[in-house]
Amino acid sequence: MTIKDKLDRTLSFVSESASKLLNTAQKPSIDILILYRGEPIGIAQQITFNFDARLWIGRFRFTKEKAAKVFKDNRLHKSSQLHPFDIVIRQEGLPDIILHDLMIEEAGYTYESNEWLIGENITLSHPKKVSLNGKR
Repeated sequence: MTIKDKLDRTLSFVSESASKLLNTAQKPSIDILILYRGEPIGIAQQITFNFDARLWIGRFRFTKEKAAKVFKDNRLHKSSQLHPFDIVIRQEGLPDIILHDLMIEEAGYTYESNEWLIGENITLSHPKKVSLNGKR
């Protein structure tokens, strides 16, 4: 399979915690981290993307304290995003996949707790760059 074939396919990653929720422990452990300037600010349970379209995150959460660096008024909305963020898809034994400079296009249902901004169904812009980072 060529790189173009791989890029043209739609890929879906489910995090370890989501696998446990779905009772599918046989799936490989995958972590989906949301970073701003290399610092983790949140996590996602599922991300689906197609290199011809936008990215979609099923369920996610940001720490309020760290999300304030990216979102004004701690609102997960297109109009409140101050800076782009990255997503790192990490699986043991494979290089990290890094999706760079993402912006919110649409945000579904969001709510907050004392420490977290939590939401479901967020659509993100097409990444400006995709890279691989070492074998873990």
